[in-house]
Amino acid sequence: MEDEKTDEISSNNEDIEKDDNQQDIENPIERPQIEQKNIEDESENAQNKEKKVLDEKRSCLSGCFLPITVIFLIILAFGMIIHAKRGVIIDWLAIRIISNTEKLVINNLPKDLDKKMVENTFDRAKKSIKEGTIDRQLANQAIKEYISTARAKNSDEIKKVEIEKLIKVLNDAMYPSD
Repeated sequence: MEDEKTDEISSNNEDIEKDDNQQDIENPIERPQIEQKNIEDESENAQNKEKKVLDEKRSCLSGCFLPITVIFLIILAFGMIIHAKRGVIIDWLAIRIISNTEKLVINNLPKDLDKKMVENTFDRAKKSIKEGTIDRQLANQAIKEYISTARAKNSDEIKKVEIEKLIKVLNDAMYPSD
């Protein structure tokens, strides 16, 4: 009898287990399944996120680096051109200074001075600058002195003396051309 009870209990247990299994198959939501995460998967995900961030930073860096490099190269090329052409630029500036001084002298020219003589002197000074046959320091000093005195409102006699002095120094500053 005991065996029969045991058999009956065990058959009941089996039926209960079968019922539980059938319920699991039919309705899996009732029993929550625990997901087991792999630590390696988490570390791979973290590494992938870090790679994405680094890739974004690299793309930004390369995106910023290219325009900066181009601008730097343009500035460098511009500087090299200016350095290579510095003699031409200096000559151009010196001719501009002489031309402006010539205009100032002609505008302040007293009536008893010859305008053609003044123009010829300044034209020869410009030509001497192009040829490199002028003492630039002496010419610059004479022009500075004339401009400083020309700013003051002087009489025609003082203007005449200053213009004659400028013309004489410019003639002395030019080397004789062969």
